[in-house]
Amino acid sequence: MNENENVAMQLATTRKFGELEIQVYENPAVGHSRAQDDFWMTREQIGTALEYKDPVVSITMIHKRNKARLDQLSSANKMLVEVGNHTQMREVVCYNLRGVMEICRYSTQPKANAFIDFCWDVMVALMQGETVSLNRGQVSDAESRRQARFEIMTQGIEELRQSQNQLCSQMAEMEEKRRQDREALENLIHFTKADLEKAERIVSKSDIIISTIEQIKKQLAMTIQQPAHQNGSYTPRKTYIQPAETSWKHDVKEMVRKISHIEGVPQKDIFNGMYKTFEKEFGWSVYEERKLYAKKKDISDVYSIPLIDIVEMANDNIRSSFYCRLKDRYENDLFDPEEAKRQPHLSKRNPPMIPASMIPTRHKVEDLPMVLSPENPGCNDIKVVAEVQAVEVEAPAGETPVAEAPVVKEPKKKYYYKPSITLPIVEPIAKKLGDKTIGYWVTYAKIYDTIGVVKMDRMRKAYVRSHNKPPKATPDIFQHSDKNMKVFKEAAKIVAAAI
Repeated sequence: MNENENVAMQLATTRKFGELEIQVYENPAVGHSRAQDDFWMTREQIGTALEYKDPVVSITMIHKRNKARLDQLSSANKMLVEVGNHTQMREVVCYNLRGVMEICRYSTQPKANAFIDFCWDVMVALMQGETVSLNRGQVSDAESRRQARFEIMTQGIEELRQSQNQLCSQMAEMEEKRRQDREALENLIHFTKADLEKAERIVSKSDIIISTIEQIKKQLAMTIQQPAHQNGSYTPRKTYIQPAETSWKHDVKEMVRKISHIEGVPQKDIFNGMYKTFEKEFGWSVYEERKLYAKKKDISDVYSIPLIDIVEMANDNIRSSFYCRLKDRYENDLFDPEEAKRQPHLSKRNPPMIPASMIPTRHKVEDLPMVLSPENPGCNDIKVVAEVQAVEVEAPAGETPVAEAPVVKEPKKKYYYKPSITLPIVEPIAKKLGDKTIGYWVTYAKIYDTIGVVKMDRMRKAYVRSHNKPPKATPDIFQHSDKNMKVFKEAAKIVAAAI
């Protein structure tokens, strides 16, 4: 809060707001470099106009809740206050007109919007020089400076009018020359065709010049606007007033700044990429929404509205999805920043394709030839039968087959858990837990839960990208990466400390 010691405020004007008479004060010691910040209202007047039961206490509570914003828009000034049947010079908290409108914006009273319009009209009237000072017989320095500025504006408008008159006179001269050219052209009808074509070219050029001058005249008529003074007020041009930064907008900007620092990409490109992604996936165009908002609020300059404000004004789904996508991207970059700089969008690429030349083909097996028996050359042919385990030869029908030894079948091998480099870390924890399962899978499950589903999924995808195949067992994710192994050890310490 600004403190103006030994400065007495003067009454600038008195206006009626409903049945109340609102007094607006001015500080005669200020240089009036920004006239709208030099007019003040007391805290009690604001609370009374907004119809609070206890005006001073209510406005004080609003000030405390928004201290960072309202401290710079308020001041403690010395003013004459009625105390009983006499007046005293006391210190009173005042707000400039911008601070009054900020308080109305934070207030939930029914008359807040009406009081904002009232403050705007008062500010416009004061900037135009309509003041009522306590020293009615004398002109204050502030009023004289405002009158000087008004005279400068009037002089500039007069100069623009003179320039317009000069242009109009030049246009009249050119119109006269054009008429003379027309008359001269009418006298050239009996000339040759070539001369006529030349004359037509001259006329077309003159028409282009005249049309250009007419366009300039229209533009000047639109640019030079007379200041409309009707009943001491005018309608200002509507512009977009950017609201105070919210926590959501602050978090989004901070997240984009971190992503830009890791990936080396400008923040503007990150925002534009997010806008295009939402337009492509959800069919929600932030550019179209900005045009609709400007049309709804009657804002002339569409591009003065920040796109991030349009996203913030959207529904909760759009707003939360926007922030969550930025957060996921930041966590992926934080997990492997070097990979993010080389290929920041690697997770969105398709998996590598196996060339057709590397795919094995199945060849047709030819029939086996007939084989003759060397012992009985005159007998029937024998056939060779190939099997997986052995090869048998069919003997002729006349011979007695020799008895063979029975084949002993080997028992199937049982595949147990293959120990990894994580086993020495898990084994002491499993003994403390009393885990007697094969491979200590209960202990492993507790460690994986401590790491988290999102981080485990991200490490599994990184393994697939690096090896072009999924891991045979989950511990393989950790034994091929030092970073993943560090994460595993930290989670194991947490589980061991919780026993």
